[in-house]
Amino acid sequence: MEPLNIARVLRVLATQHIFREVSPDVFAHNRISTLLDTGKDYETIRALPEDKHEGAVGYSSVIQLNTDETFKAAAYINEVIINPNRSEDELDTPLNKAFDTHLDLFSWYELPENKIRFKRFGMAMDASRRMSPQGTVLQGFKWSSLAKNALIVDVGGGVGSISLEIAQSNPDLRFLVQDTSAVVQEGIKHWERELPDALPTGQVSFAAHDFFTPQPIKNADVFLVRLICHDWSDAYSLKLLKHLRDSAQSTTKLVLMEHSIHYVCGEDETYKHIPGAVPTERPPKPLLPNMGAVDLTSYLLDMQMMTILRGCERTFPHYWKLLQKAGWEIEAAHPLPGFSMTQMIAKPV
Repeated sequence: MEPLNIARVLRVLATQHIFREVSPDVFAHNRISTLLDTGKDYETIRALPEDKHEGAVGYSSVIQLNTDETFKAAAYINEVIINPNRSEDELDTPLNKAFDTHLDLFSWYELPENKIRFKRFGMAMDASRRMSPQGTVLQGFKWSSLAKNALIVDVGGGVGSISLEIAQSNPDLRFLVQDTSAVVQEGIKHWERELPDALPTGQVSFAAHDFFTPQPIKNADVFLVRLICHDWSDAYSLKLLKHLRDSAQSTTKLVLMEHSIHYVCGEDETYKHIPGAVPTERPPKPLLPNMGAVDLTSYLLDMQMMTILRGCERTFPHYWKLLQKAGWEIEAAHPLPGFSMTQMIAKPV
């Protein structure tokens, strides 16, 4: 790449306080730009490109995911979304159009030619956990209230990043992380690196499972579902949630962690009897009732779901109705600090 072109790109970023131009065409990291650093030198990345984001403490994987598959798919939003003949097919998305595939995003990632993208996606999901303050997942549901050896099933749990955080503070709990077989292999490596005693002692185990098929675990104390429903339409999310309900014991809890977006006009007071479902105070003017640009991330993620999947970020009333149809009732909601996430606790009905 020509040095002049590199300088042009870095200058745009430096103008937004990402990097510093210390002298003409010479740039240096600043506090913000270090979040893009993988911590690896050029030769290391060139030798093992699929490991570029492995162990990175910033958000390089998230940025590269968004500037690759998401950005390319976004070019087709207009063409796909406003098409009057658009089908109800879950695979009729801008991403399917952009990459000429009839696979869902996750199956597409597992194609041999997407080896680097697949690995990067796993690292991006791990990085997304770090966008919230440390310990966020430990707020809301009282994991410490569970009995010794209670079983948490992390449905579609990726490499198990969230279970890992819970396990580090609750060593007496057991975890089963379910995902595709390819992701499971990455998850085992992740735990061997981060908490090496967990696998041999049985604190954690992994299993390949398609969550659109019946849930085989019948003795779960908690089903943990984080950032899964937002990937899928209501029809597919309902299928997943019903399978969990069919396998639930009367005492099983569902812990659903999603971006619960808010109406710009203000909240629906219908659900104020549910603890945490409706904010007790409105933001002061001139802020909008939904906090406006302060909470823009969730709305941008909603657009990303429209671009690469058939899913969406939902309002609390939307989730309430969806879970009711699946046989679950939300008992409490816990808005979590930082990354616009809400933890919803539900019981089987």
